[in-house]
Amino acid sequence: NNVWTLKKCIFAATVSTTLQDVSPANQGGTFVYNHLKNKSLNKMTYNKQPLSIESQISQLKERGLIIENEISAAKVLSVISYFRFANYLRPYEADKTKHIFKPGKLFGDAVKLYYFDKSLRGIIFSAIQSVEIALRTSIIQNFSMKYGPFWFMDVSLFKNAQIYNECINSIQAELSRTKEDFIQEHFDK
Repeated sequence: NNVWTLKKCIFAATVSTTLQDVSPANQGGTFVYNHLKNKSLNKMTYNKQPLSIESQISQLKERGLIIENEISAAKVLSVISYFRFANYLRPYEADKTKHIFKPGKLFGDAVKLYYFDKSLRGIIFSAIQSVEIALRTSIIQNFSMKYGPFWFMDVSLFKNAQIYNECINSIQAELSRTKEDFIQEHFDK
């Protein structure tokens, strides 16, 4: 996992251990810990208790959301966490503090919004992946032609030794983790 610190936030990129057959561009996520002054997760008090899926559905109904089919809603909430799904309910709220819904708002519409967003993300990630691969290819080709095939191991090409060390460590970690045939063949030569 990679961890970056930006001002008072720590970002940790995660890699999925359950989606091994899925493109790495679609795996994992980002964990963000917002470190507030003089507070830590250990000292943070949080009084809300977890709710069962049935209780989550009851709470949504009490707040005015129309749930057309409770069995389907339970299936949705069993595969999409409540806190993730709550983001797709926000546009339907009349009161953003108490999470009271506008009249006539349907659970199913939030589900459609979630799946639309998921599809859109897939399209965007696919496009980003193509651009990323093209950019990497261009960098590799140009640097290899100018500095040789192992240019990335030349610390003098980096302005910052720490970044160089992080890159080398990242490459070594990836090489020890990978099961790609073409990489294995390269080392067998």
